[in-house]
Amino acid sequence: MIQSTIQNINFSFIAEAKNSPALLADMAAMEKYMSESYSGRIIVELLQNADDAHSSRVYITEQGGNVIFANNGRPFNDADVMAISRSGASEKKRGETIGYRGIGFKSTSFLSSEIIIYSNETAFSFSKAKTAEALGVDEEHVPTIRIPFLVDASPYMDVIEELTDNGHTTIFIFKSSNKKILQEEIESLSADLMLFLRHLKEIETSNMGEDKLLRVVRKTKDWGQEITIDKNKWGMVDDCLAFKMEDDVFVKCEADEAVYYTFLPTYDKAPFPFKMNGDFSTDPSRKHIRQDETTQKTLRVLAKAVANVIDKAFKEPKPVYRNLLQIITDGTSFSTINMQLKKYLKELLSDKKMLRFNNGTVGRLSDYKCFPVGFEGSVANIVRRESETIRNHSLAPEVYENLNGVEEFISTYSESVFSSQDIADVLQDETLVANLSEYAYSYLLGKTVQAYNRSKLMSTNDVDVSEILIKDEGGEVIPLSQSNMNSKDISELLQENDSNQALTNVGLKAFTQELGLEYKEEEGFKSFLNGLQDEEPEEEKEPDLPVFSPKAVFKASKPIIPRWRSAENACVEIEKFLGNEARDVSTQNLGYDVESTTPTGEKRYIEVKSVSKSDRSFSLTNNEYTAAHQYSDAYYICLLHHGDEKSKAIYIQNPLAKLHLEKRIRQWEWYCEEYQGEEIEIEY
Repeated sequence: MIQSTIQNINFSFIAEAKNSPALLADMAAMEKYMSESYSGRIIVELLQNADDAHSSRVYITEQGGNVIFANNGRPFNDADVMAISRSGASEKKRGETIGYRGIGFKSTSFLSSEIIIYSNETAFSFSKAKTAEALGVDEEHVPTIRIPFLVDASPYMDVIEELTDNGHTTIFIFKSSNKKILQEEIESLSADLMLFLRHLKEIETSNMGEDKLLRVVRKTKDWGQEITIDKNKWGMVDDCLAFKMEDDVFVKCEADEAVYYTFLPTYDKAPFPFKMNGDFSTDPSRKHIRQDETTQKTLRVLAKAVANVIDKAFKEPKPVYRNLLQIITDGTSFSTINMQLKKYLKELLSDKKMLRFNNGTVGRLSDYKCFPVGFEGSVANIVRRESETIRNHSLAPEVYENLNGVEEFISTYSESVFSSQDIADVLQDETLVANLSEYAYSYLLGKTVQAYNRSKLMSTNDVDVSEILIKDEGGEVIPLSQSNMNSKDISELLQENDSNQALTNVGLKAFTQELGLEYKEEEGFKSFLNGLQDEEPEEEKEPDLPVFSPKAVFKASKPIIPRWRSAENACVEIEKFLGNEARDVSTQNLGYDVESTTPTGEKRYIEVKSVSKSDRSFSLTNNEYTAAHQYSDAYYICLLHHGDEKSKAIYIQNPLAKLHLEKRIRQWEWYCEEYQGEEIEIEY
């Protein structure tokens, strides 16, 4: 029992206060400062204390003007009474508990000037009025939480007995409290508040605005923990990284969700769109992280955790990691601690051998050869899979199949890029050339012609194009130099891909002459600008959609798709409705948006287009056209037709074979990714 400890503290502290009234007045001022500093964080402080007491459940309610906070943790003991009465005298050990300063509970004085605590079958209070009366001074000169008083709990026994019968062991009653303050905190209470707490699994509120019941359910997975909170799913890795989850896959969380935690959330943004927890040093209110040796150690721990999960994703690319590399590549916050964490991460990743190449070697990120910036993803995937030379410098196919954004992620850590000669050498691979679509071949040939002319113009080492191969009309692969092609034939081939429109007659002439092929000046390849000058633009007309098979339009049992869903997500839901396994790959630049597998194992590559009543036309990009060539019958266009009252999906298999597609040049853009200039700071 703790009554004697309370009485001893009461007697001792009253005597001390009478001997040092100025010190007590200073404590009152400090308490006021603390309560104001913790504004908006009172619930956070109470939850922290509950978790430190090993509580699994918390209940918050209001009755008769009093706010009641109850938990089912370890009841108060003598040390707890002493710690809560003093300032900075907590016996909690840093790293073993969340709180350790012994001052956070002082913030709850913002709610009430009289707090009754019932625990261990004992009721005692902290009261401004009782303290002032015992000392014979004005209330403004005394703190609320300093001198404990044993009190009669009989006026509150009904609610106490009800709560204790439900398993609650410690009950805080904030008398005549400012309910609105706490109500505002509860209304903004986020379910993920409990993500990194060690013991708390349930928070229930009543009579505090809208009633809430937040529960945490944790499931152990081979990659970590899957945590469900209020219908939201999070993936916990190494007990310190929390990724939002959708369809059992890590996804980016919202910007306001991506914050650092010190078991409970701070106000500081994390460097990546996921949550990060660690034993940071913070200001007294725990709102902001302070830079010190402890914080630096914690940043190193977090950097190691991020490096480890990246390593696991490359070595065993499970579906849960599908978006991991993109999530980490998308980091945008540039605070001092974030830049420090990224520095530690880069150091770790630079030294770590995590890539297994197809040639049997294991290497670092810096050993990986990337394609040049802007290289079409669909063509890059074909080349990595089919070209023996490029394949040896590539990772296992399942890495590219299961992880989004491999190339973009590694390019931030590797300066090694396939040379122009490497790209030209791809067209010396007989097997690859035999299997390339005309569109993909046109793309690679255009890159080679550009590289050849660039090397000539800059007087660098020549790009050797003498051994380039081509597939003739009979399907036989022969050297381009031995073909009967002339400049007109090559220009027509190059025009199969719009990325070659910047090539000029001069560039084409040098290339064809290098191969000993005939050059025809008057029929040479027109540049895009020349084409605009020589040809009158066609009048644009709005084509009707072609007539499709009625089987393509869903009319019977319908999948239910919320209107707010993106077109890609809607298609995924339709595929699942049809019994297929589907995933959104729209961010990978593959030339299609959704990859689907039927129950029989048939692959479907689906490009999603959204059309409306007012505009029923659609177009294909170069990348999509290439993919459609590559996958033929396995390639589909899914048209999502949005009407005023109902919507429908129309699937078109092998669109290049079934549709009349008209090639149009609409607009070119000049863009810049890097720049320097005179900077002018602006204040708002």
